[in-house]
Amino acid sequence: MAEEVVCPECKKPSYTASIHEPSPCPYCGFVFYKEERKMKRTILAIDDDTSILGFIANMLTDYDYEVKTATNGLEGLKMIESARYDLIISDINMPVMDGIEFYRELINKTPSMKGRVIFITGNMEPETEKFIQETGARWLSKPLNIAEFLRAINDSGK
Repeated sequence: MAEEVVCPECKKPSYTASIHEPSPCPYCGFVFYKEERKMKRTILAIDDDTSILGFIANMLTDYDYEVKTATNGLEGLKMIESARYDLIISDINMPVMDGIEFYRELINKTPSMKGRVIFITGNMEPETEKFIQETGARWLSKPLNIAEFLRAINDSGK
C-alpha cells in the first residue's frame, strides 16, 4: 500500500511513500520511511534558546512527531525520569547543565539512549570537538540546514 505525500526535503508533491519499504523521492532521492511516521515517535528537544526550541518543536510536530522541550540538560534529565523518548536533540552550550554533562548523565542512567542523541551547536570549541570524537555522537551545526536536520531525524530511526 502506498500513499501520496509531499517530500520532506524538496517539498515536491506526488511522491509515493510505501508503508512497508523505504521509498526514495524521485526528485531528490530523500528516503522516507512511512511506517516509522505512522508510529508517532517522541522526541525531547533541549536548548536554552527558546526561539530555536520553538522552531524545532513546531517543525517536528508538523512532521507528526510528538515533541517535548527542556531549556537545559538538568531539566531534560528530569523529564527522562518520567517519560520514554525515541530521540533526543540537544544543544551543547547551555547554562545549568550543558549538553556534554547531560549526555554523560543520560548514558550513565539510560545506556540504551546511546546513539539516539543528536547534538546541535553553533560553537565547536576544542572540548566539544573532543567530546564528539570520543563518543561518536552525531551533531549538526547551527544555523540548522533543514534538509540535513530532517535527514538526521529520519536516519535516527533505522
